[in-house]
Amino acid sequence: MQLDELLEILAFGELAGTANVDNDTDQILPDKYPKVISYINRGLTQLHTLFLLKEDIVTVRHLANKTTYFLHSDFSDETGGLDPYISDSPFKPFNDNILMIEYMNDELGDPLVVNDYEDPLSYFTPGHITVEVNVINPETVFHVIYRANHDVLPSQPADPALVLVNIPRNFIDALCYFVASKAFASINSSDSRKASVLLHQLFMQEITLLKANGQGALNFNPLPEDVRKSGWL
Repeated sequence: MQLDELLEILAFGELAGTANVDNDTDQILPDKYPKVISYINRGLTQLHTLFLLKEDIVTVRHLANKTTYFLHSDFSDETGGLDPYISDSPFKPFNDNILMIEYMNDELGDPLVVNDYEDPLSYFTPGHITVEVNVINPETVFHVIYRANHDVLPSQPADPALVLVNIPRNFIDALCYFVASKAFASINSSDSRKASVLLHQLFMQEITLLKANGQGALNFNPLPEDVRKSGWL
């Protein structure tokens, strides 16, 4: 779906009659784009956190005498910081979009043991972007497969028709309820606050329905072609 279509759905639906919409054209006012799109971005992050809508992989090099790895672009090849250990490239830079670590593989693609205190070879994830290792294996890598955040939408797009909102259409109702709940919460009146609470309840009902229908699961190849050709395999 393109952003202009989503804005139109909101203008005719959950945001109709609000100050965000031009009453003559029934379109979201361009000067309201930053606020409305900020709510859309927050809603997309919420949905990508609750459901497995996007998955990605980051390759980490074992360094001698290092047991804790922070999965942040400060430590990537492209950033060029001190002792980088995240393998990325100009064509696919690591962009700090980790929401949740799903699992990890070794350099051959075999699964690693994670968060098992009884296994001396286990890897641990004490934080959502932190990996700790017990055994150092210099000259080898491990792959972290993670639940990824969406691509952030620009707050002031020149042409919303050219901006992709990459989410399944059956998630649009939930997204619209989320956006509207935030929009009404920003209005200082008791009626608006009540509307915000109701819209949030509708959002949660959609979440429950989507989960009941088994939505948001991906079939993911943990070793995509660019990793297999990276020289590590």
